[in-house]
Amino acid sequence: MKRIATFCAPLLLSLATAAQTSTYRNPVIDKSAPDHTVLRANDLTLSGLNPSHFELNIEDKHTHLYTLRNSKGMEVCFTNFGARIVSIMVPDRNGKMQDVVLGYDNIAQYADREHFGSDFGAAIGRYANRINQGRITIDGKTIQLPQNNYGHCLHGGPTGWQYKVYDGHQLNDSTLQMSLFSPDGDNGFPGNVNATVTYTLTSDNSIDIRYEATSSKKTFINMTNHSYFNLNGDPSHDCENLMLYINADRYTPADTTYMTTGEELGVAGTPMDFRCLTPLIRNINNKHFDMTRNAGGFDHNWCLNTWRKGKGNDKLIAAALYSPTTGIRMDVYTDEPGIQVYTGNFLDASFTAKHGYRYPRHSAVCLETQHYPDSPNKPQWPSTLLEPGKKYTSHCRYHFSIGKEEQIAYADPTIVRAGDKYYLTGTSNNTPQGFTVLESNDLKNWTPAGRLLTEGKQVYGDKGFWAPQLYTNGKTWQLAYTANEQVAVAEASSLIGPYTQKSVKPVDASAKNIDPFVFTDDDGKSYLYHVRFDNGNYIWVAAYDKSTGSIDSNTLKRCLDNTEAWENTSDYPSVPVMEGPTVIKHKGKYYLLYSANHFMSRDYAVGYAVADSPLGPWKKPVNNRIIHRSTVGENGSGHGDVFYDKNDNAFYVYHVHNSSNAVSPRLTRIIPLHFTPTNDGYDRITVKMNEVIVPIKQ
Repeated sequence: MKRIATFCAPLLLSLATAAQTSTYRNPVIDKSAPDHTVLRANDLTLSGLNPSHFELNIEDKHTHLYTLRNSKGMEVCFTNFGARIVSIMVPDRNGKMQDVVLGYDNIAQYADREHFGSDFGAAIGRYANRINQGRITIDGKTIQLPQNNYGHCLHGGPTGWQYKVYDGHQLNDSTLQMSLFSPDGDNGFPGNVNATVTYTLTSDNSIDIRYEATSSKKTFINMTNHSYFNLNGDPSHDCENLMLYINADRYTPADTTYMTTGEELGVAGTPMDFRCLTPLIRNINNKHFDMTRNAGGFDHNWCLNTWRKGKGNDKLIAAALYSPTTGIRMDVYTDEPGIQVYTGNFLDASFTAKHGYRYPRHSAVCLETQHYPDSPNKPQWPSTLLEPGKKYTSHCRYHFSIGKEEQIAYADPTIVRAGDKYYLTGTSNNTPQGFTVLESNDLKNWTPAGRLLTEGKQVYGDKGFWAPQLYTNGKTWQLAYTANEQVAVAEASSLIGPYTQKSVKPVDASAKNIDPFVFTDDDGKSYLYHVRFDNGNYIWVAAYDKSTGSIDSNTLKRCLDNTEAWENTSDYPSVPVMEGPTVIKHKGKYYLLYSANHFMSRDYAVGYAVADSPLGPWKKPVNNRIIHRSTVGENGSGHGDVFYDKNDNAFYVYHVHNSSNAVSPRLTRIIPLHFTPTNDGYDRITVKMNEVIVPIKQ
């Protein structure tokens, strides 16, 4: 719900006629039924809506609820008040039907502009988005429109078409047409306008929307649909975990009043770059970038690559939204030059909506296909001028499917490279317990490569398998891992296993120890870094023999103490936690990367220390935290491993929280490491948020 100025004009409701219209029957066509049964008006929809709650008389026009269903069970409900989409029911990856749009479950709230003013699901007109200072010029004459949003005219004014009652006509069992007459002077706009919005529910689970309009005078028209999508199926929480794709190299920046400046800037290297599926959470709360800081998220127009030489190609994907939670993907197709992405920045859970839900900030994403904001005052952009005798047309299609992409849910991940391929494994909730592995050629797209290790008599442990690491011992591959809160090591002749133990035992049963990392120095000596418990979790190291699988207890020593403020924040109080060690050698120095804070904390993060020996002592540089939600944009970022790509560039693979509301299943991320020389004799390690890679399992 974009912030709209409220007006105290009386509600346009005739309470005397608020009773149900006795002659109306909700025209619900169920194509899955053999006889295309028309459901009764008092039958609830699949989305739980009661049609009788949408029967009202508003300015002598009746409002209704209309429902379309297809043979696959998808259901879409509409009301002719604002030609709005009220609910969309689509199947998730498990076949469960989910309502993926926000809205109300009664017409009274939709109609009450003073208390519940919204653009939920509406067909916006006459002019979607903002017009600067509410002024347009036609044939040299300046026309003043209402200024209902930061001094600008938003969505056609305070009583735009989202608050008008359309005439609804069901053309067939899959198509609903809404028509509206807008008189000359409506919210200041010239011309008598006849507009139609035609919704078609297709057999492939698409909502096809076609807009048409004609005018008796020159006027400006820019229509769109303003549905608020939450593909997670739970609008009571934010949906910052959703992944967004926008087929656009440029965007139109806006000022602090959300007005476009007239520029077109490149997205490359900025938080506006969604040219591959990117989690919203990475930058939606970015306070360092003007656009997201000013808007409190995203509320901007992108210049679509699908628009070329004055024409849009609605056969190409313009944008996409994907939920890792449900697997639901929505692809957007349009012939428009732009798309406004709005992330529900003004939602605040202050009112009760559909089925009792309260919608918090960032609980939905709007993908509004349209011409650029303020096009009437920006002659360099595609025009929205409609002349008498001409017809305005616009097309948008929302296609729902189960995404073939799936974010990888390995916690405590590790990657090794063998030849031209990368192999990724980590902690997961697989049954039986153990470790699976994925392979990739490019770090972005991954496919299953089998099981590395499976619980059983051939390996140590029967519970708590986590934090694996792969490395070589001569011609043999070894897998260090945690099970039963003990470090164990298994072997295999092949990188992809299966890994077994000749002698089924942990490395050191004298005390609990977890999170192994084996480092082999240039001289061939090896060291086992791991975590032990002593009023907290601390990282220890000991000389290690890879052939016998044993440590030299005489060399056992603690590496680090919990000394930095970031290592134990108040976000999730706990005993000190230092874990997830990884050691590399760089320019003759040893770098120990570690994670601190409880893994449940949003502030779980990665830091580093430097030493001249693999046994220490270790020195923490000033400001040694490198990976944190403030630097990579996602909560709970940590516990990973360093690896090198084909060009010997260093990367860190780590996990993040599933979303801002849930920790598990944790998701895998990859980011390049940058080393910058200092005057202290070691290199500073940094990362760049816009370089985060989201690996996808195909």
